[in-house]
Amino acid sequence: MYKYNLQNLQYVDEIKKGYISLQQATRLIENDEGLSFIDNGKHSLLLGQTSNGSATIKVCSNVGISNKDNFHTAVARIEKLNNLTYKPDMIFDHTPSHNGLILWSEIRKIYNGIIGFCPVLSTANKNNIDKSELLELIDQVCEGGVNLIHIIPTINRDLYNTAKHDRFYPLTSWSGGLLYDDMIANNREQNVVAECFDEILKILKKHNATCDIGIAFRPIRISECLDAAHTTELKEQEYWINKAKQAGVLTIREIGGHIPVHKAKQLSQTIGTHTPSMPLPVSIDSCQGFDHASSIVAMTALGEHCNIAFFNPVTDIEHTGGVPTFAEISAGLKSAITVAHSLDIGNIPQTQELDDIVSDIRQKAQTCVVEYGLFDQTKLDFDKLRKGCNRCGAFCPLIKND
Repeated sequence: MYKYNLQNLQYVDEIKKGYISLQQATRLIENDEGLSFIDNGKHSLLLGQTSNGSATIKVCSNVGISNKDNFHTAVARIEKLNNLTYKPDMIFDHTPSHNGLILWSEIRKIYNGIIGFCPVLSTANKNNIDKSELLELIDQVCEGGVNLIHIIPTINRDLYNTAKHDRFYPLTSWSGGLLYDDMIANNREQNVVAECFDEILKILKKHNATCDIGIAFRPIRISECLDAAHTTELKEQEYWINKAKQAGVLTIREIGGHIPVHKAKQLSQTIGTHTPSMPLPVSIDSCQGFDHASSIVAMTALGEHCNIAFFNPVTDIEHTGGVPTFAEISAGLKSAITVAHSLDIGNIPQTQELDDIVSDIRQKAQTCVVEYGLFDQTKLDFDKLRKGCNRCGAFCPLIKND
């Protein structure tokens, strides 16, 4: 009798393409050896990398509505994301409820990929989170097509006091702050997610939804990476991750954001590799207006050492206070896809086939200018390719002068 419901595992790309066998993937997931799974029927995803078989690294796009007037703008962005030839593997809705405007259901109407959702944002009312309302919402969204639920059961008074002692700001996690405020205002022994964790797991198990164990005391600056609060919470996550897995709920974990390159290996050693992770990283704090480059560096370092499920793209204006345009979102998405593919080549040698095809086209057509590639595999037209390019002209070293 299998622990997990893996009925739709057969539909993941890695198995259909022969990168890993169905039997091997099943065994690695069941034995807690570094792989996880998100069930979405014929659009399901395999997650994680192990020495015995790997999935490709996936990329997520984060969306949300800051006020009710932005609802139609957000829907239009989701339509644009869905129409990209390099569309994300998951769209994560971080929207709090605004007068009954529900973004996740609009995403499902447009997009057939994985949808992630943070229910705490939609149930918090000032300093109060109603437990019954939280459970009802999780059940509702999973019934409606959400595949991954982000929750943070780790928050407690001791962790907060540790962070408060060492940091100027203890935490900046939006949902984490709401959970902490509710815990204090209502004099709870545990935060509300921890209080009803078993009930949440029953709902996720019923819908075969995947659990994302979040982190509230993530580093706010690179000097806080693996400080006492961060390290303690990463270890605290293990309790909840194991509890979810024992209940037969597939799981991934969040690991933090501001992570310098030289601490990537230590971070991996702290958390191990049995549960795929989802970072939203930057490697330095001082490159405002160019944060997507800092993120590329951090993602590469983490991908070399950690077991990555998803990369969350960071746009170039992450710390400028601006709302990113679609062009900036697209550039961030391309950056994350580039890093993911670069790492995939090391994990799954067959993924280099695309790069070999592009190189062959360049050589056979005697030009380095081709549209076919990672971001568009539909535009290959030899008849439209011309030798050389405007930069090199007739002196292009790819042009043969037989």
